[in-house]
Amino acid sequence: MRRGARVYLVSHWRTRSDKTVACVVETAVELMCVLSHSVAVVDLSFAPRRHVYQLGDELRCTALGNPAPHISILPVSGHEKSGAGWKSVVVVNTSWTQLQCNASNVVDGRTRTISDTMQFTVRPAGSLRTAASVPRKLHTAPAC
Repeated sequence: MRRGARVYLVSHWRTRSDKTVACVVETAVELMCVLSHSVAVVDLSFAPRRHVYQLGDELRCTALGNPAPHISILPVSGHEKSGAGWKSVVVVNTSWTQLQCNASNVVDGRTRTISDTMQFTVRPAGSLRTAASVPRKLHTAPAC
């Protein structure tokens, strides 16, 4: 083999939903799998999903699909980040009580959309007490 040449290993298989998947291994540390068919948006989720957040916490909404779903989060805070199949928002208002996440993509000419809404409470930054932050009273053995 000449210097600089690349070796590709290709594997093809079918998924449970009868979609063909091709994986190409270019190096020992790189693995790329490609779905050969479109997949409607699925598996919408929030992370981390809790009942109480603090100002400044970041929440991420993700979904799967091919092509990668477009994600929107309401209310809009102006502090969003996004990528293929995800969007995050920073909690900026103590009056927020819920977030709605919408994910959509186009498969076979039809727009597919799924949504999820999460209810929660927002506390000012630093107001949540965790087990690590709660002072503990040290008990000593009584003197003999």
